[in-house]
Amino acid sequence: MAGQAELQIILKARDEASKALESAGKAGSKSGQAIQKHWKAASVALAGAGLALEGLARSQAESTKTVDRLAAQLGLTNETIREMARDLSNVTFPLEDVIGLMELGVQQGIRSGQALADYANFWDMVADATGGSATELGKAGVALRAVGIAAGQEQEAIAAFGFITENTTTNVADFLTFLDKTGPDLRAMGLDVNQTAAFLAAMEKELGLAGRTARSEFKEALDQNKGDLAGVMAQLGLTADQVALYRDEVDESSGV
Repeated sequence: MAGQAELQIILKARDEASKALESAGKAGSKSGQAIQKHWKAASVALAGAGLALEGLARSQAESTKTVDRLAAQLGLTNETIREMARDLSNVTFPLEDVIGLMELGVQQGIRSGQALADYANFWDMVADATGGSATELGKAGVALRAVGIAAGQEQEAIAAFGFITENTTTNVADFLTFLDKTGPDLRAMGLDVNQTAAFLAAMEKELGLAGRTARSEFKEALDQNKGDLAGVMAQLGLTADQVALYRDEVDESSGV
């Protein structure tokens, strides 16, 4: 990865090339006339390359600041943090995303290097399985705190994620958004992440309510029946046996 000095050299070279093209374009030679003819396109290309490089420089500067903060918070050296991040990164999990997730983990109270690695790997795995963004899923995953899953214990939600992905039209990102909006009400009724997944599946399979409609109806029932699970089920038109059927299926989905 290019450092600040290398980027400055590249940007300076771009500027010098721009001046050279402009001079050649003003010359009377055939080559100069050819350059003049294509000058606009060349200028646009150079400008685009410059903007991309400047964006990279800003991104690198921000990553460096994040690494500095992580090192200070964890009592480790900057190089140790970078080495951890490099070990975790891959083609679908860029270094910047790894560092961003590590910072998110620290913000939620994770202090062990291994626990941070596990945290970042978990969201990378979920992203690979669902086609989502590890960083965005990690941010949305803060909603798991609302249903009693502590930071660093996200594996407790893996059965629900697998079940939701395979058996409903709700995706993991939407499921996390739903948990964020309804978490306190779910906990007040004693519903955990697996039971919540079972409810959504029962609404879809038994009542024909899919995706956004199911989540909206469920949230409305939660809002209107604060702490009263029987009231929620009556309003939705579900029986305990129906929900229990899907709850058992959730437990079998951890390997999906």
